[in-house]
Amino acid sequence: MINQIQPILVRFAIAQSQLPDIQRYYRGGNALLVRATPSEGTGVSLSGTLAFVDNNVDSTSGTVLLKARFSNPEGTMWPGQYMSVALQLYVDVNALTLPAPAVLTGQQGTYVYTIDTAGTARQRPVQVSRTVDSLTVITSGVADGERVIVDGQSRLIPGSKVAIKGARK
Repeated sequence: MINQIQPILVRFAIAQSQLPDIQRYYRGGNALLVRATPSEGTGVSLSGTLAFVDNNVDSTSGTVLLKARFSNPEGTMWPGQYMSVALQLYVDVNALTLPAPAVLTGQQGTYVYTIDTAGTARQRPVQVSRTVDSLTVITSGVADGERVIVDGQSRLIPGSKVAIKGARK
């Protein structure tokens, strides 16, 4: 068995349900960014590009094999090493995001608590596009610059006075 170290290919699988999105953004020669972080070690992520999408769905697992190419100049990646891999399909520069814990789900759907100018909590319904890592992308319901409560919502009811402690932007 011969393994090439520089550049190195990293194999990973995705669910077949994600294949249409990958096909849409990979067409036309778009270089899709892939980040890989070793399961053990420094935790520093390395950047590469998507190099291969298999033309077959594995019928036993319902997954599709992908490969990403990394230059690996320092030999950080090694054959057989486990990696945590993230594939970036696109960047939405105008997305309005909130910390995921700020978004709650109730009987009427998703909502957040905002703070009005009088320092009072207001429950506001929001439309969620997606959640990525620790951020939730909001499509409607709040505007840029509004103050949103991210902690302690379980003790709130609409109209409660809010004391801001350790506020963060």
